[in-house]
Amino acid sequence: MSKITNRNIPLGQLELAPDNVRRTPADAAADEQLRASILALDVLENLLVRPKKGVRNTFEVVAGGRRLAALQALAANGDIPGDHPVPCRLLNGAATGTDVSLHENEVRAAMHPADRFEAYHALTKQGLTSSVIATRFGVPERSVERLLRLASVSPELVAAYRDERMTLETLMAFSVTEDHAAQKEIWDRSQAQHRALWPNEVRRELTEGAVAGNAALARFVGIEDYERAGGTVQRDLFSQDSDGVYLTDRALVNRLAGEKLQAAANELATEWKWAEARIEPDYEAVNRMVRLKMVPVPPTEEEQARLDALRQKLASFDDAGQLGDEQVDEYYRVEAEANALEEELDEKGTFREEDKAIAGCVVYVAPNGEVGVIGGLVRPEDVPKREERPTPEPKAPASHAPAEGDTGEAAVAGTAHSGQATAADSAEDGAVDAPVPSFGERFEDPVWSSGRTKPSNPAVKAAEEAGMSLSLTNDLKSIRTGIVKARLARNFAVAFDLFVFELVEKLHTLGRDNCTSISGAETHMRPVDRLREDDFATANPGEKLFVRPKLDIGAEDRLARFDAFRNLDRRTKQRLFAGCVAAMLNDQIAFEPLARPELERVIELLDIDFAGQVRPTEQYFWRRLKREQLLKVGRQVLGDAWADARLRAKKATLAEELGGIFGPQPAARGGFDAEVRERIEAWTMPGFKPWDHDSGLVDNGAADAAAPAEQADKAPGTNDEAEAGAAETVVDFPEPAPDAPAPVAEADDLPAFMHEESA
Repeated sequence: MSKITNRNIPLGQLELAPDNVRRTPADAAADEQLRASILALDVLENLLVRPKKGVRNTFEVVAGGRRLAALQALAANGDIPGDHPVPCRLLNGAATGTDVSLHENEVRAAMHPADRFEAYHALTKQGLTSSVIATRFGVPERSVERLLRLASVSPELVAAYRDERMTLETLMAFSVTEDHAAQKEIWDRSQAQHRALWPNEVRRELTEGAVAGNAALARFVGIEDYERAGGTVQRDLFSQDSDGVYLTDRALVNRLAGEKLQAAANELATEWKWAEARIEPDYEAVNRMVRLKMVPVPPTEEEQARLDALRQKLASFDDAGQLGDEQVDEYYRVEAEANALEEELDEKGTFREEDKAIAGCVVYVAPNGEVGVIGGLVRPEDVPKREERPTPEPKAPASHAPAEGDTGEAAVAGTAHSGQATAADSAEDGAVDAPVPSFGERFEDPVWSSGRTKPSNPAVKAAEEAGMSLSLTNDLKSIRTGIVKARLARNFAVAFDLFVFELVEKLHTLGRDNCTSISGAETHMRPVDRLREDDFATANPGEKLFVRPKLDIGAEDRLARFDAFRNLDRRTKQRLFAGCVAAMLNDQIAFEPLARPELERVIELLDIDFAGQVRPTEQYFWRRLKREQLLKVGRQVLGDAWADARLRAKKATLAEELGGIFGPQPAARGGFDAEVRERIEAWTMPGFKPWDHDSGLVDNGAADAAAPAEQADKAPGTNDEAEAGAAETVVDFPEPAPDAPAPVAEADDLPAFMHEESA
């Protein structure tokens, strides 16, 4: 064993031994920390040295090279004298320097982090602040604060970390709060369940109810403004920036946000009929409103010049032929910039002042933490009828001569440009100075009117191919869907199948057009232009048949309401479920180009007798067909004799007569024999029956004089089947006939896995 003697040796007599095994320098932060420690507490561990052969009063440092370098740096900086006494152990014996240096580094055990942060915590009890501790040990103050935060965690959890039953990352997550009871509750629950805890799970539970500092709502309010208002924050020192800040007083956050939003809404209320401030938009309410169309705004000179320059740049690339790699990258960059600018210019627009007078906007907190505005919203009660048009006030006649004293620019302003009439010229006869926009030019189709965007060219084309206008097609879609909703609301089995299918499709086919608005938004029962027409209800029985599902639970507290809902009987829950699915059903007519086949199958399964539920009226159906179409339907259903006798009849006369014959009163059909009366009562409007792709209103070259028009195309792969039974009443839906296309389960049947007894 080597003999070791302790002594203090002046710093100037020490130098690094050539056989010291540590060659790779430590990082700068670690060296800085070591220098601070020596400056505060001197050298805590002796350097191992040996006399240098052949040189008097010089010693080689075999172990402790970093400490030597730190002492030399402090001396060079003037922090300690050059002859500062250094505690050393003088090594005498057979062991080599390499052997001693390696042992000194290898057998050293690093301090456990728990020991370290508990030691820091003990220093705070002695009155040392985090900044003093940081200076003394040469570490950043934030590092000290983090270690002290770890020391504030429940001792039981620190013990679990020492025993390696918890990771350091999980312990860090627990430090987001100093509530030991909350920490212990989460830990004890995980231990009882014999499962590991994930750090994110711990943070989420301990900050439940708080608003994350990086959330849009917190950024909108501002953390500083929140704290000035008396709000408290919870900080996760192990996260970066605002990611680790939690605003614990959600009510205060909401109040501050509401005040800022209301201020913005008050300003916008001067431009719109109304302005509503909401932290989050009520998209169900928004989707039930009608959207105004914006009037396109031409680009500014600067925007047009920028777009022209980008286009010219792209053209130069096209003319250059083969491009190198750098040129290809530049081409794609310019192309993306040009496309983005074109898209931005396409979306530019403004609203007509006369439209603003009936519309409003919703002010909310946008995802970027700024004020968001959804403008151009018209409430259903404010939507004008199709016949109503905004009529600008006629301009008062103006004199062509400038008023006395008017000269220069004022006089020129009253003069028309070359080739144009002045406003006074057109106003003399009371004329308006701009054409009045049509209903379609003013309003977008609402989200709920079709479940998709505004009608596209294929929709218009399909309506024309069916021999109808798009407006009539939209009316028939709403009437048909209203009846389907009422029937679906009474059939839990079909509603359950449709909902689960749609849910799975939604998960795996993002953006696909589905049968329902699976988000929970209720779809409307009418087209946009029928919202204020009381008469439309007579043509749309689904409005009375379908009852919007509602929870008749008196409790206001959500938890109490949920508990009350759980105690409802199974049949009531099924009725509510089916009603909700039905309420979300998007409208569809069988012959439209984007008709969803699964919805046609649903309608087939429901086995609805549309002819018994709704009759075509003169106002909403017959008047809107062409004269030849009226005669064709009459010939197909009523016979050649009836049609031939009316070849010279006017359209209005035919529409009125057919409205009576096909209407709800059987007496109007008394003059026909039993076979014709049966065809009349079975006749269904085009596109109502499932898979009915042929409207029967367009001449297809096959003139079948008296063939019944009620036959519809069946679903692919199914056999033709006769209609079941007599017409259903408007109030009650009968059970499906035995020969229906597919068996339908009872309305209160639950899948086997949902029965309580199967649990």
